[in-house]
Amino acid sequence: MSCLLKLLKRSAAGVIAGILLGICLKSFELITGKAVYTLLLNIDYIPLVSDWELGEGGEFLLHLMVSVVIAPVLHYLLSHWHKERETVLYVAGSTVIGAAYYPVTILSEKTPALLDPAAFLLWISAHVLYGYVLAILLIYQEEKRSE
Repeated sequence: MSCLLKLLKRSAAGVIAGILLGICLKSFELITGKAVYTLLLNIDYIPLVSDWELGEGGEFLLHLMVSVVIAPVLHYLLSHWHKERETVLYVAGSTVIGAAYYPVTILSEKTPALLDPAAFLLWISAHVLYGYVLAILLIYQEEKRSE
């Protein structure tokens, strides 16, 4: 399988997992009122980009672009570990990324408070799901390739 095809498949896994992350966070926000989906799409703190009038669809597309980058990078970083721990590593990796990103909440008044434990738990829970889905998709690709 060519390197480009592998990259495309891993990027597609990022799109699928990213869409599920968005659906999960949007659902959490609608149910609880905690602005976790708003945090996912928030670009207020990015110079120049914050001036763009993207709307929800454009902001979600930016989120998916980030996920398209994260999926192959995580795969590359984790592919050298023991296969029996791979799913746990994807979940841990995406959880760490989510936890590291959460503090940007202080950069916008539209996002949850930094010390809002319920919002943080919702945010992390969605990133656990993201990591799990990404692991399933990427591990499945590897297994199909080795058959």
